Amino acid sequence: MNENLTTTNTILTIVAVATVIQALVALGVVVGGLVLYSRVQRAYEELQRQVAEKTRALELQLAPLLARVDNVLNTVERVDATVERVTSTVRTKAVPAIGLIRGARTALNVLLR
Repeated sequence: MNENLTTTNTILTIVAVATVIQALVALGVVVGGLVLYSRVQRAYEELQRQVAEKTRALELQLAPLLARVDNVLNTVERVDATVERVTSTVRTKAVPAIGLIRGARTALNVLLR
């Protein structure tokens, strides 16, 4: 009967050691996952910081160009308004003259027939 206990104790010892090894492996996986998460988080934050720096630098480089483009657009708007105003004035003054010319042409056509 002592032999049966020895075999049972050996099997229980193997099961206990396997359980401890499984627990250590699981703990290692958890710790490894936390370390990996920490590294990825740091890399992400560094990438965000670099993107923010590049964006600020680009904004500083583009600021003069954007100011010039804004100035050109304002000038174009003023020119457009001036052209519309001049066109309106010319049309207003040309309508009576065009009417006179058409009337004279019609009168000549009637007289020459």
